[in-house]
Amino acid sequence: MNKIYVLLFSVLLGVISCQSNMDEDIDMSLIDFSNIENLYAQPLPVIQKAVQGKWKWMTYISGFNGSVIMDNGVVEISKNEFKTYKGVQRIVWQEREVELYMGIVTTHVMCENPGNVPICCFEHIKNDTMRVSRFQFHFDYHEFIRIKNN
Repeated sequence: MNKIYVLLFSVLLGVISCQSNMDEDIDMSLIDFSNIENLYAQPLPVIQKAVQGKWKWMTYISGFNGSVIMDNGVVEISKNEFKTYKGVQRIVWQEREVELYMGIVTTHVMCENPGNVPICCFEHIKNDTMRVSRFQFHFDYHEFIRIKNN
């Protein structure tokens, strides 16, 4: 019976080791961070690197009475922090199912720490403009326009 536990533990350790090695084997120099079509489908280290920096935060709201464009100021994202005009939020990354325009996908979502409340997920970056969805439970369209890389 102990041999079975040792074998299961060894297999589990091997799987975890392979996953962490896969993330470490990513050559970031080959990635064009100003254009990533399916950012939501990328490994966590790529998403984290792609979203870091200063961004101009725009919200597009449309409804029965027309549409509104709101300038929400500057957002600064680092690996563990999300800074806005409201202050600094500590963040953690979690893998979750999210409903995007193309259907339900599993991706890494930025969450508040503590509480693990989802803040947003990142869809794509085109010409240094990042589409953000599910931002703080709003169903509006958000774009972050890159100001500066970190």
